[in-house]
Amino acid sequence: MNRALLLVAFALTLCGCGPGRENDSHSLEYQVALSGVSEIACTNVVSDRKFKARFFDVCGKVSGLTNQNERVELFRRLSQAMRRSPSLTYSERERLDLAYAFMLPHEYISYNLLKSGVPEQEVEDFIINEFKTFRLLCHPTEAQKQGGEGDSRARQLHARFLSDLDACWRNDMGFFERNSIRTIFDSTSPGAKERFLKRWHDEFGCFDSSHKGK
Repeated sequence: MNRALLLVAFALTLCGCGPGRENDSHSLEYQVALSGVSEIACTNVVSDRKFKARFFDVCGKVSGLTNQNERVELFRRLSQAMRRSPSLTYSERERLDLAYAFMLPHEYISYNLLKSGVPEQEVEDFIINEFKTFRLLCHPTEAQKQGGEGDSRARQLHARFLSDLDACWRNDMGFFERNSIRTIFDSTSPGAKERFLKRWHDEFGCFDSSHKGK
């Protein structure tokens, strides 16, 4: 089975659209949103403008569902569809693309999971686990850093690649800590933002100087 067929099979399994699945009881709006989630799961290119437009279009369709259970189900499925493994098989360009496209979709999904009624602990776990993946994407293991062998030009390009990944990590982690955590958690239970910041700092350290010492 080729890669394209594998991706389609994965998406169908992920979204529950395979044989034996009964979706007739759901609305047309649900079916359209589910199809969009399946499309996201099949997408390899995640950083270009077309993908970003499609991603936020799908999110809008899911958030527009009036049935809370359907919204929760599809945002959970979308969170699964967006997961990317820090695999050794990525090229340098692919790894940069994954890193550059990581932060904002995860902010949006996390916000909508919580807004749709997903338990706070589940959203916290999703964010922490996903940003562990982000850390691995931006800071490859030693085995992954062995590239750039050969002439001086190749070594310079590889050093620039590692520097760009690290800059992406520092910039996006700083933005997420300063802005996204407040956006996601401020509208939920009292103290939610502070509880999550404690977990965030314990796992990743502090990227906002105003939080140091707290």
